[in-house]
Amino acid sequence: MSLIPSILFNNVFDPISRNEAEIMSYYRDLYDIYEYKSLETRLIFDKEIRKEFAEFVSRKNVSVTIWSTSNLNNKKLYLADPDEEKRQEAVRYMKEIIDLSVESNAEFIGFTSGKKILSNLEMNKQIQNFEKSIIELIDYVEQYEQIELLLEPLDTDADKKFVVGSTDYVLDLFERLEEQDKLNKLSVCIDTAHIVLNNECVIKSMKKLSKYSQRIHLANVVLNQESELFGDKHLRVGTPGFLTQNFATQMLDEADGLKFRSEKVYVAIEVRGQETDDLFKLEKENRKFLFQALTNKANNK
Repeated sequence: MSLIPSILFNNVFDPISRNEAEIMSYYRDLYDIYEYKSLETRLIFDKEIRKEFAEFVSRKNVSVTIWSTSNLNNKKLYLADPDEEKRQEAVRYMKEIIDLSVESNAEFIGFTSGKKILSNLEMNKQIQNFEKSIIELIDYVEQYEQIELLLEPLDTDADKKFVVGSTDYVLDLFERLEEQDKLNKLSVCIDTAHIVLNNECVIKSMKKLSKYSQRIHLANVVLNQESELFGDKHLRVGTPGFLTQNFATQMLDEADGLKFRSEKVYVAIEVRGQETDDLFKLEKENRKFLFQALTNKANNK
């Protein structure tokens, strides 16, 4: 198993990642500095720019992941919506995103469940609708050989308050889908911030989910609920959050001994750049942190 550096471009370069007119120049500038073998980013809607992007990543031999979360959230579309008509609308939009992502030479489509709308006592309705949506989308992507779905569980009560969810629920879901032979096109993203916001242990959760995963997001969070930084803020690595260099090294060291879904496991730092940041400097800092964790992990062997 190989841990491969990935970049969450739409996070670290957030302020410029929405500018489709200029986006290709930023990708080229980034790859002049370091050629990540995995690029996680937003979908490009402009047809000509999307075509240019597809040619670029093909030439660079890059594994592309398109994250659909913001696209769905901006339209208030949730795959776990308890309203059947709205759920179907979310599924239809996801299918459009899948089609366009294939044109982008993407390998993965990242998605989430959507926000809780019902109370916890009524949550079974949203869970059932989410699972219905997943199966419909799994069946839909079967037509495309190159692409598969990537579920990112978020926190259920602390901050984002999404339907999915806890490690045990995800494990149970994947086991049931496996029994139905529905896992050929689905994997799970292991995100450190969402795990700890669910009051779970990162290492224990990773050990449970690794066989269904090919992706790790190293995301920082402040766990003190009295702090203004509490929640899924996509903070820079290090204190005052829990994601220190030592923790990242320990986690990747543990990951190295697990059996993941695939031989290639992509690892990215999840930090959101701000308008006032030097974004290329921030990317360099993230890359240094990631490479140091990977190097330290290797030296521990």
